[in-house]
Order: sequence, then structure tokens, then C-alpha cells
Amino acid sequence: EDLSHAPAALIGFLIAVVPPVAGWLPIAASALSAALFMVLTRCVSRVALSRCVDWKVLALIVGTLPLGVALEQTGVAAQAATLLDMLASGAGQVGALTAIFLLAAGLGVLTSNAAAAVVVAPVAVRAAELGGWSPHTALLMTAYGASCTFLLPFAQQNILIMAPGGYTTRDFMRAGLPMSLAMLIVCVAALSWLG
Repeated sequence: EDLSHAPAALIGFLIAVVPPVAGWLPIAASALSAALFMVLTRCVSRVALSRCVDWKVLALIVGTLPLGVALEQTGVAAQAATLLDMLASGAGQVGALTAIFLLAAGLGVLTSNAAAAVVVAPVAVRAAELGGWSPHTALLMTAYGASCTFLLPFAQQNILIMAPGGYTTRDFMRAGLPMSLAMLIVCVAALSWLG
């Protein structure tokens, strides 16, 4: 095995991890710096790097980031959060968390989990502020809901295994519905208890 690039790889790892842990840089900036360092030191070839990047997913994420900002700046997130709060008012925080989870999961199944998280996060934070509970709880629920993409084969990771595995949409629904319900129940119970 060729270990000549191991020291540079270790330095790249430290570039990615140490600045966010120390609070010097956000994780996105340090991870990008580490990736550039790995390419410049030839730990990773440009050809290998281009094979690892899914440009469609990257374009989807980049395209939805302004959408999340626009939702916040135009007041749509606040309006959606108010509606969410009214719908869940009878059930309190449990109802609001359930609604956030279902909204994020629905968008995650139809687009990607990253796009769903970007779109739902401002709504979830605003709903938490209206309800008087922690925005961290709302963001965690958004992340869990956006990652719950088991129900339909449209999510990217499901499409990758659908053809090789010979799965049908019915297979995803049959296996995905119990998993989605279990995840919903566990996440709502845990985050309601944690506050």
C-alpha cells in the first residue's frame, strides 16, 4: 500500500475538524478548505474528486439555499409557522413537532433531504419561537424528518438501490411506512421529553 500521502491526509482531516470544534470557522468552510488541501497535495486526484461529486445534488442544494433565505426574508416562513402553530395548537409542542416532521419528511421524499431541511428550517425555528420552546428542538426535528425518506423511491438514495435490487414502489411503501411511523413516534417522544 502507498502511504506516502498519509501525513497530508491527516493534516487535511485536522483542517476539517479542528477549526469548527475550536469555534474559528463554520464546518462548511473548514470542510471545503480540507477538500482543497487534499486536491492540492494530490491525496485525491481531480478525476477521483469529480467522480465523487454528484453535480445534480449539488445544484439542487445550491438552488434551494436562496429559497430558504427568501422564505425567511419575505415573511412566508413566519406565515407558515403561524399556520403550523394554529394547526398544532390543540396538541401543543407534540403537535407542532409532528407537523414539522411530516412537512420535512414529505419534502425529503419528493426532493432531497438537504433541500427539505433548507426549506423547512426557517418555518420550524419560527414555530418554536411562537410556541415558546427551543429552536434547537425544532431544527433537530427538521433534520430527522428530512432524513426520513423511506416511503417512496424518489429520494436519491432510494433510486440508487431500486433498479439493482429489483424493488418496486410498493416495496418501499410496505417497508417504509412502518419505519417512518416508528421514526416519527420515537423522535416526537424524545424531543418532547428533552424540551
